Amino acid sequence: MTDRAALPEPAAVLPGEASILAQVVSDLSDETTKLVYADWLQEHDDPRGPFLREFLAAVRTDEPLPLSEGLSKPWRDLVGVTITEAARTHGFADRIETFLKVALPTIRVTPSDAPVVAPPIARSRYGGRPDLPADVEWPRWTNGKPLTFLGQIDLADLTGSVVARELPPAGLLSAFYYLNENDDDLYGGPRRDGDGNETESEGWRLFYFPPGAVLRLHDDSDAPTWSRFQSHPLTFDERIELTFDRNGWYGVSELEGAEWDRYVDLVSSVNAHDECGDRLLGHFQSDEWATRFGRTGRSLWSIGLTGNRPGLWGDFLTRLHILIASGDLHTRRFDRAGLEAEWLSS
Repeated sequence: MTDRAALPEPAAVLPGEASILAQVVSDLSDETTKLVYADWLQEHDDPRGPFLREFLAAVRTDEPLPLSEGLSKPWRDLVGVTITEAARTHGFADRIETFLKVALPTIRVTPSDAPVVAPPIARSRYGGRPDLPADVEWPRWTNGKPLTFLGQIDLADLTGSVVARELPPAGLLSAFYYLNENDDDLYGGPRRDGDGNETESEGWRLFYFPPGAVLRLHDDSDAPTWSRFQSHPLTFDERIELTFDRNGWYGVSELEGAEWDRYVDLVSSVNAHDECGDRLLGHFQSDEWATRFGRTGRSLWSIGLTGNRPGLWGDFLTRLHILIASGDLHTRRFDRAGLEAEWLSS
């Protein structure tokens, strides 16, 4: 068990609520499922039930929406309140159902402000030294130099999250990336042939260690000091996300000009891409990613490279996106995940 609240404000708070809320999240445009959920909440004397029923009626009749202030942000996101409010604010009341169909749940990842000197073994954090099984060596690139340890996530920290049901209930995800301040191959990544097959070892690694793996704090003496980062514990919260990708999404692809600009403002107000922006799951934000991993693929883990997240030499690489096809996510084939880098626009 963790000694801190890694998921301090889950959307589902009542016994048995997570299962029925998961049905709502699976299709936010389905009003019938939401009404069943509202009845269930009301039967449990939860004020969210009457609110949700009133909210849905206001959307249906185009009446003013009841105020949602005072209700938790994760819950408002996962039942579609946030998107509905934003759609009305930005002049898209006629597209609410479409946007709800496009939306995907995500988990925002937030590092602590203050570093921790000696974090417990196998806990969620950025930086420090990785926790690895004794038979797993610190990964290296083809030039023999060690990859930089970015961070790890204890999936048990997400217990109680409706969104995290797509992930294993426990185990450790651990991410490494090649950063070297003096090499021409500064931002190493996989080389691929025309069919997308890797032709040499990757400049990054994602490990998944299942529950029961015996982990110990690992060190690598030749990892340069500048590539090591202080440990920052992570906390998580559930959010909803829309896509900036207009290719292939019905109701989004035809937006042009000023209407597209308003949609971008709407997405920016809804998504968890704030001053941190790190997240688990959620949408691809590029059509190229969907081409490579399939339209139903997910952005497994997005890691920023500034602030209290792993820092790096240089000013141009801002975020790493670990991507995975839907089938590989469901079968836990994390070894088949891919990597895309987000660069600072000039």
